Amino acid sequence: MDVWYNVCQVALSDLDVAVYDADILVFVVPYQYIHEVCDKLRGKVKSSAVAVSLVKVGDRLVAVSMCHANVLISA
Repeated sequence: MDVWYNVCQVALSDLDVAVYDADILVFVVPYQYIHEVCDKLRGKVKSSAVAVSLVKVGDRLVAVSMCHANVLISA
């Protein structure tokens, strides 16, 4: 599998297209927007997908978490 090819394919502004059939979702958004993003993705992510969330406040990375994507999205 060509990982770099697949990574480049998700550089899209349309979330529905970006997450379609994705195995791994990496969330790098300001913490105040994560609920809005998750609301938009609810029901559109396959159940086996894994999510990695990176939270940055100011210039510091303050949290990194990994879970099944549906756990993060349904929270």
